[in-house]
Amino acid sequence: MSKKLSLAVILLCVSVFSAYGQKQWNTWYFGNGVGIDFNGSQPVALNNSSMNQMEGSASISDDAGQLLFYTDGVTVYNRFHQVMMNGTGLMGHSSSTQSALIVPKPGDKNIYYIFTIPYRGDPAAIGLRYSEVDMRMDNGKGGITINKNTPLVTDCYEKVAAVKHCNNRDVWVTTYQLRTNSILSFLVTPNGVTTQSVYSGPGQVGGMAGYLPVERTVGYIRYSPNGKKIALAYFDTSFQIADFDNMTGKISNSVFLYYYEIPGGTYLTPYGLEFSPDSKTLYLGSAVPAYGGELFSMDVSMQNATAMRSSVIQILPWDEYREVFSLCLGPDNKIYIAEKTTNNYTSVLTNPNNRSNPGYVNGVIRYNSGNATLGLPNIIAGNAKTATQLGDIVIKQSCTDQSITYGCTDLSGVDSVHWHFGEGDTTRIPAGAYTYTKEDKYLVSLIRFYPCYSDTLTKSIDIKVLKLSLGNDIALCEGQPLLLKGDQPDVSYLWNDGSTGQTLSVSSSGQYWLEIQDAKGCKVRSTIQVLFKPYPVLKALPDIFLCDKKPVQLDITSDHPGAKYYLQGVEQGPILDIKKAGTYKISVALDECETTGSFQVEEDTLPHFSLGGKMELCTGSSILLDLSSHHFPEYTWQDGSHASTYKIVRPGRYYMTARNKCGMVSDTLKVVEKDCEGYFMLPTAFTPNHDGKNDLFRPVFKGTINGYLLQVYSRWGNRVFVSNDPRIGWDGKLGNLPLPAGSYIWQLNYRTYQTDELITKTGSVLLIR
Repeated sequence: MSKKLSLAVILLCVSVFSAYGQKQWNTWYFGNGVGIDFNGSQPVALNNSSMNQMEGSASISDDAGQLLFYTDGVTVYNRFHQVMMNGTGLMGHSSSTQSALIVPKPGDKNIYYIFTIPYRGDPAAIGLRYSEVDMRMDNGKGGITINKNTPLVTDCYEKVAAVKHCNNRDVWVTTYQLRTNSILSFLVTPNGVTTQSVYSGPGQVGGMAGYLPVERTVGYIRYSPNGKKIALAYFDTSFQIADFDNMTGKISNSVFLYYYEIPGGTYLTPYGLEFSPDSKTLYLGSAVPAYGGELFSMDVSMQNATAMRSSVIQILPWDEYREVFSLCLGPDNKIYIAEKTTNNYTSVLTNPNNRSNPGYVNGVIRYNSGNATLGLPNIIAGNAKTATQLGDIVIKQSCTDQSITYGCTDLSGVDSVHWHFGEGDTTRIPAGAYTYTKEDKYLVSLIRFYPCYSDTLTKSIDIKVLKLSLGNDIALCEGQPLLLKGDQPDVSYLWNDGSTGQTLSVSSSGQYWLEIQDAKGCKVRSTIQVLFKPYPVLKALPDIFLCDKKPVQLDITSDHPGAKYYLQGVEQGPILDIKKAGTYKISVALDECETTGSFQVEEDTLPHFSLGGKMELCTGSSILLDLSSHHFPEYTWQDGSHASTYKIVRPGRYYMTARNKCGMVSDTLKVVEKDCEGYFMLPTAFTPNHDGKNDLFRPVFKGTINGYLLQVYSRWGNRVFVSNDPRIGWDGKLGNLPLPAGSYIWQLNYRTYQTDELITKTGSVLLIR
């Protein structure tokens, strides 16, 4: 398009995005140094472009959305914004409506084709050409190979567009030949670009008064996202909308919309076109530089040409300050608009599927430098049938076995199908039944074969027959609650009492049931009979006392026939022989219900003690009888007292009775009074001459003494006699040797009977011969 033309119109770029999540069109470069990055959650303005282009451009990214290269149809720039190797001298033009188009070579991630179209088809010999880019060149920066500026057809309009073949692999590249008024399509396949075109025609052959026929070269070719419609803008006359067969490349059923048929239009210079994401609305634009612009929409889903023309409505009224130029459907399904050649922003239609109110927002993307000019990138349209994968697999599982019924909600246009059930079996029957050999998780896939392509739908299923068991009927002992539990995941629960929890606590006899239901609506119920049995009654157990190791029998016979008896865990009869002391555990069991108790067994002997029979009581003294070491439970003395000790202060007859659990024993004590005051006399001389008079030296005692000891010493301190028996005296000898007459020293030790006091006496005695 010439910069000298007084009219400018809307440019709408070709765009549709693959169903498989590729991001090849996520980075746009266009206009004077600007672009848009769609890789984030919101589009972001770019200002790093090396390109300065008035109209058509193209850019391409890898599947991750990272820029590979871009071009204005004359110069190619790599991802570093440097001129690509061998990337100059292409035969597009700065003022060509669709100066450039980039098409990836099917099946080869390294090869791309850049199609270029000249300004107004001038010179005619240039026509549509393509150049091959190999991304392996220049260390991965890419470069144009020797296949550069390869001609396809001469004498072309400023129009070149692309759409995916219905096989979703190949690409149709379409242009318009001025000389023959023909629409020509070339197929790009894994083998490269075919040189044999598919002819469709004619296009618009008339013209608007005041315009040269060459003006109709200006304007866009646009494909709908579903690949079923094509639209062309003829700058001097009209719009053309037609059906497109993306299998054969043929065009049919053309409808022309002339400028005078558009209601409310102020000026009409057809240039830009854009389809809505759902392919039902075509947006038509027109603008006159320095005068303003306007935007219309048309319902292209109608089959009747008259109805289609009548559906045109004005979206943006004429505004002398809003010169609408380029529109482009972005990856976010919004249509972006460049307004004026000098504006530093891009506007947007936020909801283009709503043709009467598409949600126009002014200046949503703003650039720090540069401006959008007239152009936005030229992008390949796609195959909406494959992109949206219409329809879904429908599986209905049986509630009683491992069978399913299968089908699909959309088989329109399908030639045949191929089902895969996930365990090796397949069928080509569109709908039917299948039975799995075992319970498991499976991936069911359906391949739908269309006239020139196929797609695959999948659905994961879990083949699992709903089963439930609360277990066998059960008998339990009273007081021992039973927790019934359902252990099925992803089901709803309903118990016989109306509760919906996963468990139910049961404490009384009766019949109980649980019903579960899964997401498929299958139900299953399980019932269980619960009986709570009483515990056997254990008789009261007395504590037992054994006397003198005589065994005792204990009768624990229960009132429950058939009961079993256990002593210390060992089964016994109901009559128990208890032979020794200890703590005993006893159990009575009836049908696994067991009552347990315990009793204590102690043992002792009949009391044994002695009071001594007879005792002497010294006059004025007392005797203490102490029996506390016997630890008798009960003491009873003759006077009725019960202490374990008894003090005797006078002579008499005394007795005590001792009692324990084994019985009682009594004993008697006779106490007589005695004069216990002791004193002695010792002679001062003795004559051991055997005359029967004073032959021995010994003391004469009166009273009672204890601890007697008499010792005699010579005058030199030698002990010559010792005795602890008061009845034995000294006969004047040392052994059998008579000692000489003379004086000898004596020492006498004794203890008094009453006080036990130690008394020591000394003196001398004369031995006379």
